[in-house]
Amino acid sequence: MSAEVRLGRWQDVLADIRPDTVIVDAPYSERTHKGAIGNEEDADAMGSADGHSRVPILYPWWTGADVDAFVGSWAPRVSCWIVSITDTDLAPAWRASYEAHGLYAFPPLGIVISGMGVRMAADGPASWTLHLCVARRKGRGLSTAAPDKIWRSLPGGYTGPAASTMAGGRGKPAWLLDALVRDYSDPGMTIVDPCAGWGSTLVAARNVGRNAIGAEMDPAAFERCQHALSGDMAAYARAAPKREREADPDRPGLFDAIGGTP
Repeated sequence: MSAEVRLGRWQDVLADIRPDTVIVDAPYSERTHKGAIGNEEDADAMGSADGHSRVPILYPWWTGADVDAFVGSWAPRVSCWIVSITDTDLAPAWRASYEAHGLYAFPPLGIVISGMGVRMAADGPASWTLHLCVARRKGRGLSTAAPDKIWRSLPGGYTGPAASTMAGGRGKPAWLLDALVRDYSDPGMTIVDPCAGWGSTLVAARNVGRNAIGAEMDPAAFERCQHALSGDMAAYARAAPKREREADPDRPGLFDAIGGTP
């Protein structure tokens, strides 16, 4: 099976692609992006630091209009599924856009990634949950080439541990992407990831016999994605982004800040 990534905006470099399934971890809402710790000054201002190193989300957030433009482009071209990982604020926009563009939209599913992050402030819980917004073509619009490839029983959510690959909104755990590829496609199908990032979805798809194609507009992320697809994991590791700040052993941790013990 083949896998490739194209440098540029998905609107431009994937205009000729008609996939079976779209799996995308698109930008999240403004609140999620702005909530990421961007620098040491921000961390200090929030007070109770947990001592973890972080990579801020540097690419632009999406609005409901961005979601609608995305779905409007892919709904006429996809033969089976559109699967999007998103946050609480944008989940309603995804479902509304699916329905507006003639797809059958399911209620959002939960993705629980344990240990995904700890809030810098000690007065709030960690946020381990994302949302999976799923839609398929309606019965009258199913692919005539494989009409039986879309009707199946699927899990109502996904849960598993965080991964060291996660940083700056990218690098979701392999167990999650493997499951999404398995559940929403079949061997030989073509999967598209228009926001390919570091290539985790493309690698997962190729490894289980799917054709995979993606787009990435950030040159640094594109380069790292190419290393992942080539299997050069040493180069992939060297291309990792620098942490926003390294953990400071002399800095109070979360449990120190709230006066407790782990």
